Amino acid sequence: MGLWPKFKRDSRPPPKRKGPPPSRVPPRAADPTRISDALDVPAGGHMLRAVTIGPGPKYAPTLVFLHEGLGCIPLWRDFPRAVIAATGYNEILYERYGYGGSEMLDGPVKPDFMEHEAHVVLPAVLDFFGIETAVLLGHSDGGSIALMFAGAFPARARAVITLAAHAYVEEATIEGVRTVRAAYEADDRLETRLRHYHGDNTEALVEGWTGVWLSPEFRSWSIEARLAEVKAPALIIQGGADEFATPEHLARIGRGLGGPVTELLIEGAGHTPQRDAEARVVEAITRFVKDLPPL
Repeated sequence: MGLWPKFKRDSRPPPKRKGPPPSRVPPRAADPTRISDALDVPAGGHMLRAVTIGPGPKYAPTLVFLHEGLGCIPLWRDFPRAVIAATGYNEILYERYGYGGSEMLDGPVKPDFMEHEAHVVLPAVLDFFGIETAVLLGHSDGGSIALMFAGAFPARARAVITLAAHAYVEEATIEGVRTVRAAYEADDRLETRLRHYHGDNTEALVEGWTGVWLSPEFRSWSIEARLAEVKAPALIIQGGADEFATPEHLARIGRGLGGPVTELLIEGAGHTPQRDAEARVVEAITRFVKDLPPL
């Protein structure tokens, strides 16, 4: 049996509810590193897959993991368990619409997909679990989403941690996305690997995500003007050998944030620093959250 629970994909629309969803506060977990069964979470008009790890939100602060552009829950690998072992935090991991075991895409990916996730979907996910405030931990697109959420909902963002977050669209990003798309079209191995994680979502996901990033309309996308709205403490991490971005993203995010910021550039690490330098990333996260003001 693998690390992550099996999940039967359900493409049915989410059930209609009257009033807000009930709080999902599970009892204290006997094993704080145990991964929950997969959960169906209605958010943003779609059904999403989520899991929880840890003692439960009543018993510890919560970290919410936001995956990268082609990511999903299993692609975090052992990183969430390493973080929980070091911090004792409760954790929520979920997959965005069209990813992994979440509801299948039924249309194109829109240029404002990250804004929609930050302003509409993520608040609904927190509401589903009864979470008032959380530490957001986002990788790549997920990091940008975390920053936008923190700016829009300052009372709900205790802190923000980003791994290779995007501040704007630069040529290195476009070339990285082009490389992914070319590899997907030319090599069955990448398609097979992605299909293992995303199943029937794979083709629409790859076409939609790469299509948005490579579209002329998206070239002007940037979160720089909104960074000053982020007052929560932030830890921003990037690999010095990031295949999708130069260190300028780290510098611009650091300069633009409206609250205290800790920057970490890890030389030799690529676009996934939590994989390339896991021990150093976990150490930085542990030090950062231990220095946060008490709730």
